[in-house]
Amino acid sequence: MKYTYRIAFALILAVLTSETASAAGKPKLILAVVVDQFRYDYLTRFRADYHAGFDRLLTQGAVFTDAHHIHFPTVTAIGHATFLSGATPSISGIIGNGWYDRGANRSVTSVSDESTQLLGGVKGAIGSSPRRLLVSTVGDELKMAGKGTKVIGVSIKDRAAILPAGHMADAAYWFDSNSDHFVTSTYYMKELPEWVTTINSDRPIRKYLGVPWLPVNAKPGDRPFCSMAAGGELPYCGAIESTPFGNELLEDFAESAIQHENLGGHDGTDILALSFSANDYVGHALGPDAPEVRDISIRTDQLLGKLMDFIDVRIGPGNCLVVLTADHGVAPVPEVNAARKMPGGRLDATRYSRSIAKVLTAKFGPVPGSSRTPAVLFT
Repeated sequence: MKYTYRIAFALILAVLTSETASAAGKPKLILAVVVDQFRYDYLTRFRADYHAGFDRLLTQGAVFTDAHHIHFPTVTAIGHATFLSGATPSISGIIGNGWYDRGANRSVTSVSDESTQLLGGVKGAIGSSPRRLLVSTVGDELKMAGKGTKVIGVSIKDRAAILPAGHMADAAYWFDSNSDHFVTSTYYMKELPEWVTTINSDRPIRKYLGVPWLPVNAKPGDRPFCSMAAGGELPYCGAIESTPFGNELLEDFAESAIQHENLGGHDGTDILALSFSANDYVGHALGPDAPEVRDISIRTDQLLGKLMDFIDVRIGPGNCLVVLTADHGVAPVPEVNAARKMPGGRLDATRYSRSIAKVLTAKFGPVPGSSRTPAVLFT
């Protein structure tokens, strides 16, 4: 398995860039989908509930039941950087979601870039870019081959939109929770396209205000998981990215991107890299065995099917290559394991930080010019 992913990556490029391949044999569009925190067993555990996108891929596509990327740690940025580059952290330069940059003497994220500004969000906010990514992606290679390709990345998270799309992408869009807008950065353009500005002006998040998250096959009288109305009888869902509604925003935005950017309508093979982020937020909060995880998995199947149908109508059946993966899985949350009488628990970051700092101070002395014990931060 060690080299399987790299070989597949090379074969995709060979097919797409070959001068001898017939034009009819090339897809007009690659839909590269990452479902953030989607364990492989979700495909089998909930198989009977899939009747749309996952069902279509499982019955009509090639399914790899034992495919792994040889990287660690398995976090969002690393998984998304590996997906369309084939490069592991020691090669790609993306070693985590964030890290301490010794040269800059500060903590950075995988895509933070102080030379850029955010477009569409809070005015003057720092933007993001793929500059820390040290390798090329499939999209970059197609761009350099001069095939007339357009590449766009879309996600809730900036790193999930930016890293699969690569350095030469035409755009990467993510959802900014501070403004409730889809945003990008000046790395890609000087101002937002009119179609994105229109979406933001319409405030799509508003239609979910006060809406309950009901089970997908709810019957009259069934209790919702939570509600987008704060202060009511039901638990508050919180931010929209912690609900399936966050994925609905992404799918709607992806359809608009395909339409307004004419994806699938260029001389070369276009790429839409789409990462469904809401699954990750739900899974981290509740663990893999919660009924909410099953529910959002079924809803993701439906959204993917909706998007694939939209693409078929727009560019014709058989003209889109869909690639589906996940960046990482998830383990049960400590409280669930404790209820199962399994060992483990949560670390108290404050207590451990103080203990470690005390030992470091005893060995190396206090911070120069300060009588305070140094803090040790966990991220």
